[in-house]
Formats: sequence, C-alpha cells, structure tokens
Amino acid sequence: MIEYFSDLRNEFGFYFTVLKLLLYFSIGAFFLFLLNQIVKFFSFLFSSFNREKFLNRLNFIFKLFIFILFSTFMGWLFVNTLF
Repeated sequence: MIEYFSDLRNEFGFYFTVLKLLLYFSIGAFFLFLLNQIVKFFSFLFSSFNREKFLNRLNFIFKLFIFILFSTFMGWLFVNTLF
C-alpha cells in the first residue's frame, strides 16, 4: 500500500515537472513576443510618423493588455477552482 502512494506521488511529481516546464516555456515565449513588440514600437517611433500606423499599434497594445488581463483572470480562476 505504501508503494502505491509512493508511485502516485512520483507520478504527480512528473506531471508537476512537465507543467512547470510548460509554464517556463510560455513565460519565455511571451517575454520574447513582448520584447519583439517593444522593438517594433521603438522602430515605429523613430520612423516617419503615420497616424494610421500609430492608431493600429495603439489598438494592438490595447487588445494585448485586455488579453493579458483576461488570461490572468482565467488562469487564477482555473487554479482556484482546481486546488
């Protein structure tokens, strides 16, 4: 019986490790995406000024901010519901 719980604990440990790696990958990918957008934004600021491009970038940043808030809320809700 003790072996069963030991094996179960090891299996959950494996899944937890996989979830941590996926979380690390997601955070890293998001950081690289955000860094790319910051570089594009600064290159836009130093390029010729175009109102259409500015409004498109501002709209994208607003949508990204809403996505971050919504995904954080959904993740928080999921974690609190599950655990």
